[in-house]
Amino acid sequence: MSMRSWRSEWAFQRELIYGASHRRVRNTIGTYSIFDNWLWRIPSVVQLVSSLTQLTLIWFVSESPRWIVSRDRHEEVFEILVKYHTEDDRDSAFIRAESEEIQRIVSRGIEALKGRCIELVQTPCMRKGQLSRPMRDCSASGAGLGWRRKFI
Repeated sequence: MSMRSWRSEWAFQRELIYGASHRRVRNTIGTYSIFDNWLWRIPSVVQLVSSLTQLTLIWFVSESPRWIVSRDRHEEVFEILVKYHTEDDRDSAFIRAESEEIQRIVSRGIEALKGRCIELVQTPCMRKGQLSRPMRDCSASGAGLGWRRKFI
């Protein structure tokens, strides 16, 4: 193993092991010297502020075109796509293609949801898969391998 690949592997492992704890420490900078209830309250308040900001600003974000299509409001989707993609060019081929693609994807999703749950366990292979997934997840998290899902 070359020195360069060894260093990159070492850096990757170091980030996996220590990275999460370093991020947590950065969140609590300045509170480690406080010896009352504010030791844990300050980081909680910092996290609460970001959550409240998201909850406040979510009402000003436009709805997803796919969600609007799923509610059968196709003209509204076309207007949103014209507004954000082509700067009021209603005759754009790109907008027509994008609108048709969104409608096609949503209709496929709706058709897939109409399937029966029994299809998940009809064949032996599907039954084994349904049984093995929860067991694999529990054993991996119990063994400290929860990070695998992020990278693999």
